Amino acid sequence: MNDQICPTDRNGSPPQDTRVEDLSLVQVEMQARHPDLDLGFCAQCHYGPPNFAFLVVYGVDHDTARRRAIRAEATGLLERLGHRVELERGCDVYCLDPRAPEGAHERMEMLRRIRSGLAEADRVSRVQSPKG
Repeated sequence: MNDQICPTDRNGSPPQDTRVEDLSLVQVEMQARHPDLDLGFCAQCHYGPPNFAFLVVYGVDHDTARRRAIRAEATGLLERLGHRVELERGCDVYCLDPRAPEGAHERMEMLRRIRSGLAEADRVSRVQSPKG
């Protein structure tokens, strides 16, 4: 059914694909959280619905445990922003690269946006699942 391939919003139009923007924000946030590393990301995405399949982490080549921990942390941020990150066996993927900020001012604005977005997602999550 087409709704599963391309879901629509309440107005009947396809939702905006924010993967590049959100991946860019996550990359800047992860670079801020790990200033000792020269981190970079590439997202593998499935053809079809605008989801992520897998994140590739650059800049932690010789420390598998830390690379996996950073991938899990970045995946968690994307999920908190509303994205699904799940590798589907047998499906083709393509690479999606984040956009780097053009300067310090843009980097600071991107940090403000992701932190605001994460705070909002956490508020919504608390409202939707109150402790009982």
